[in-house]
Amino acid sequence: MMTSTIPSYPWCAALVGWLLLAACASPQPFAEVRSVHAPSEDVPTMFGRIHVVQRGSIARIYPPVVRFFELYSPTLDRRFHVEVDAAQAFFALAIPPGEYVLTRVQITEGAFRGMAQVHQPFEVEPTGITYVGAWTLTLAPPRYDRTMELSIVSEPIAATAEFMARYPAFDGPVHTAFPESEAVIAPTTRLWEIYPYPRYKYFLRHHPT
Repeated sequence: MMTSTIPSYPWCAALVGWLLLAACASPQPFAEVRSVHAPSEDVPTMFGRIHVVQRGSIARIYPPVVRFFELYSPTLDRRFHVEVDAAQAFFALAIPPGEYVLTRVQITEGAFRGMAQVHQPFEVEPTGITYVGAWTLTLAPPRYDRTMELSIVSEPIAATAEFMARYPAFDGPVHTAFPESEAVIAPTTRLWEIYPYPRYKYFLRHHPT
């Protein structure tokens, strides 16, 4: 009687196990992309400003731009991906009320991309609209250990006037998520370069040391 044997490879078992885990896992859902430039038909529930600035000297041609930022809602267990594509922008979002955390920010400088993990909680009130302040992202010069600092300044009077000029039909109360008395400065975080990297022949990745 002829019998056949099937070779045993450890990587085959590992691959099968990984596929089973991937099939059973339930990824955290993302909300639809919400652009800060396109007005929404829904009534906004939060608004603010975001701005990126460069500190120190830099050899790169293109100035930094905020590509997007992400919010996480512990209440809904959902993430909101907000496209910006500007060095500074006003944003007004129609998202459900509750607790939120600013979790990630991506910066671009021409062909360069950098991602920073942050943790800045705030709350969107159930009535009216919530002003979440002016977010300033300050970048260190491009080095291997490049960092980013997030600071938040609350200027509700000027911000409310700007919001009412954009949404004159809004007649609800305006709440503030951060105190007006002093700036909120989050811990400095690492700005990680992410793929794809530009070709060195045409781009300088880091400032000379």
